Amino acid sequence: MKAFIPISVGNPVFTRDATEKLIARAEDLSQDVIIVVCDSLRIIANRLRSDQTQQEAITKARKATDDTIQMLKKLKTKSDRTRILKSSEFCEEFEFKNIEENVRKTTISNDILLNYISAVVLEYMRRIQIDSTVKNTLLETEYVLHETAISIYCTSVLKYNFEIYKDGGNGFIDYFSVWCKENMNNLKYVNDRKLLNWSDINMKTSLSGI
Repeated sequence: MKAFIPISVGNPVFTRDATEKLIARAEDLSQDVIIVVCDSLRIIANRLRSDQTQQEAITKARKATDDTIQMLKKLKTKSDRTRILKSSEFCEEFEFKNIEENVRKTTISNDILLNYISAVVLEYMRRIQIDSTVKNTLLETEYVLHETAISIYCTSVLKYNFEIYKDGGNGFIDYFSVWCKENMNNLKYVNDRKLLNWSDINMKTSLSGI
């Protein structure tokens, strides 16, 4: 078993204590653990939640990412095989760009997938009370597509087959993966991840109230 843990930069659930416990549980279960700091997603999120320009979003994301990395480096880990990787470190790679473009083209060219991601995006904006303007809808759609590509890259390229996610997971990632397996042949990049929620690895009690 090889597990990856996506860390949402700036998300208050990833306190030092909670993250250290999460990594320790992952190390108990997995021979290799990779902590994926999703800094590229933070840039999109910054623009979604404010009127920041692209450069302003990048600057603020970089500062938040540096803080997250510093926190992670101070944590105690049980294995020297546990490592930290920023999503921006592979987002410019050919394979990632190929995966992301495939996710985007497949989604926008299929009514079933397009309707599903639209519903996911609208529900999320409603839940966090953000106006469903054209700009916000496009940014949140981009966020979900980019997040899906990150998950597929970690699974199909880096070969980490277990994703440890804080809750029920991203509905579109799972829906997209199942749809592709059922409807597309000879896929080069397939998301064969197995999803473990925090509660699945006995984190619910230790993180009560988060």
